[in-house]
Order: sequence, then C-alpha cells, then structure tokens
Amino acid sequence: SKVAAAAPSTGAGSDSIPPSDRAAGTYYGQLRTEGSKDATVMAMASGYGLNVYRNYVGSLRNSGFEGHIILGVKSPLERGVEKYFKEQRVTAKYLKLVDCTFEPLQKAEEGKELDSHQKEQNTCAYPYSDIKVRWSRFPLLRDWLEECKECTGPVLVSDARDVLFQRDPFGVGAPEVTGLQVFQEHHTQLTNHWIVKNPVERCKRINFAEPPLLSPMLCSGTTIGTRDAMLKYLTAMYEEMKVWTKDPNCCCNPMNGDDQSIHNYLYYTGK
Repeated sequence: SKVAAAAPSTGAGSDSIPPSDRAAGTYYGQLRTEGSKDATVMAMASGYGLNVYRNYVGSLRNSGFEGHIILGVKSPLERGVEKYFKEQRVTAKYLKLVDCTFEPLQKAEEGKELDSHQKEQNTCAYPYSDIKVRWSRFPLLRDWLEECKECTGPVLVSDARDVLFQRDPFGVGAPEVTGLQVFQEHHTQLTNHWIVKNPVERCKRINFAEPPLLSPMLCSGTTIGTRDAMLKYLTAMYEEMKVWTKDPNCCCNPMNGDDQSIHNYLYYTGK
C-alpha cells in the first residue's frame, strides 16, 4: 500500500542550514501555517466496496484533513457507501459509460468474445468518448476541480484502493505547495521499466532506457499541485492522450498503466 504523509521537518528554513548538516529525507522548505480547509483530495474510485472507502476517506479525515474530497464512482454504490460519503463530506461524481468514438482498440476474433479487459479498452466515459476509460480520469478530474469554486488551495490527486493517510497532507506544518509536484516510484524503478520504455519507444521513437534519458520512473497515480498547476497538468495529459489515441503506434498497448508512460514522457521531455 501507498502511505501518504507529510515529509518530516525540523521547521527550519533551508537557507539557514548548511548542506553538509542536512539529514537525508528531511524537508527544510517553507511549511504551511494554515489548515487544510481550502485543500482538495481527488481520486477515481469506482467499483469499490465500503471497506476501501473507509480506508481511504477514513484515514484522511482521521488525519485532521478538513478540506474537499471528490471521488469518481459508478452507480449503484454498495450498501452503506452513500451514507458514509454524506457523513464524511465526500462529493461523489458518477461516471456514465458510453461507446467510444474512435476505432476499437480490441476486436474479437471470429467466433470469440472479448474478455473483460478487452471490453474495457473499448469503453469510454462521458463526455470523453475520444479516449479509453482508464485515461478519462485525467480530464474528468480536471472538470470536477474546475466545478469546485471553493477548491482554491492545494490539490492532491491519488489512487484510492492502495492509499492510506498518516498525517494531513495539507495541515499546519506540512510542506507548502508551489507549482506541480510529481513523485518517484521506488528508487530501483527507472524509465527502462517496460511500462515506460516500451510504449514511449514504440510511439515516439525515444529510448528512455539509455542515458541521457534514463531517469527515475515517476508515478502517475500521485500528483500534488496548486489549483492552477493541477488544472494545467490534467489538461496536458488529456491533450497528449488524444494524440496517442489517433496514432496506431501509440494507442493500442495491451496493458493497463500506459498513462504512466505518458506522464513520464511529458515530464522528461519538458512538455
């Protein structure tokens, strides 16, 4: 499981501590002095049971988080979920699945039916019938953030099923958020991993497995930013996804997770 927590800090400013005296893994930048009432945590969390929502939402609220929680879900919700959302002040956004408007990514062989994974690749979410459903979380999260006029503070977009909160990510003493902040996978995971290397090389003819482009692999499931930076990031992901969908060398990866390929491509090419 992923565990979200504010980085430890001595509370000192970075300018006052010599580099030789700084402890590894300790945050010395500006810290938040206000609570998290204006902050937002968002996730696509469809098809889960009450226990998953209790782990994600419950740990977040128990950390002291006072801000907005926006979750993308599918109807009907499991028994007890709607009541729990109301108690925890969760805004539920309901997905509407539609047929895709692009050429099907998966076609059934004669006399055979598509399996569940192949069917999913041919399913889209309204109003984004131009990209596959697993990619649609990026423009949908953007739209939901834009709709929330009270969501003026920092924003965390994360996965839901494998995330637990140990501290309020935007509470007093948490690192101040400026611009967009992306996160590395485990330090052993580099961009020569197949989930980045293969799709990007096939689509863009760029080799992320060799220097100078070989770099730490970034996680597309966890991103933090100011409201403006997050809106720009989610839009950039959607715009690039439309490009990939139209290109047969980019669109049809037989796997989940190729949004991480795009995430790394955009970051490391400065787009």
